[in-house]
Amino acid sequence: KKVEDDDGHVLERGKRTAVCAKTYDILNSEPYAADSIAGAPREPVAANQREVFDCRRARERDPRETKGADYDATEMPGNGSSLPGCC
Repeated sequence: KKVEDDDGHVLERGKRTAVCAKTYDILNSEPYAADSIAGAPREPVAANQREVFDCRRARERDPRETKGADYDATEMPGNGSSLPGCC
């Protein structure tokens, strides 16, 4: 149902979780890559321009936190969505 790594990060099955760059890189490398689904950043940020992200905090991160208050990229079926039947 959930996994806790050596740094204390708790990842719950089926739940989107924002993580720091270190944890993202670990989860996308072997032997873990086949067991996680990475969401690439909408716009890549150079390593020297990234803000520090504390992925040990207890709350979920809203996409607007990093993408801006006006962020709204939800697509409904029929208007270019790549997920047929998605709602």
